[in-house]
Amino acid sequence: KLAAAVGASVTLLHVMAEPPAMFADLVRMEENVDQLLQSNSELGTNLRRQKRELDRLGVSAEVHLRHGIVIDQVFEEVRAGNYDLIVTGTSKARGMLRHYIMGDLTRDILNRANVPVLVARAGPPKPARTLWKAVKGLFAKP
Repeated sequence: KLAAAVGASVTLLHVMAEPPAMFADLVRMEENVDQLLQSNSELGTNLRRQKRELDRLGVSAEVHLRHGIVIDQVFEEVRAGNYDLIVTGTSKARGMLRHYIMGDLTRDILNRANVPVLVARAGPPKPARTLWKAVKGLFAKP
């Protein structure tokens, strides 16, 4: 809504970790934004939904994909795109172990940014979705 109010355009950025070399061919689809947006993957569905919502609000939106270390790729994108604002989300829904292992991307962005940063706190995850992810993870093949 903020972007619509000020006539700004939005870039939805998703950074994927580089897969180990032996799995590199398995993720080629994710290198093509159009293929990803047309896929039924969870990521493709989420990005499509977010872009559709921005379109509905009259906001020009693009989806960009990058591969590598997330924090480094965020700032490579900011430099390359000459952005005026970084918008990121945060949530208390993450556990302490995940926070310890994954770090705090939002804090890293705030500490390193040379442009203003808007932090939007998301609501708690829906219990059914969280439970489904936990159950689904139990049966994932290694």
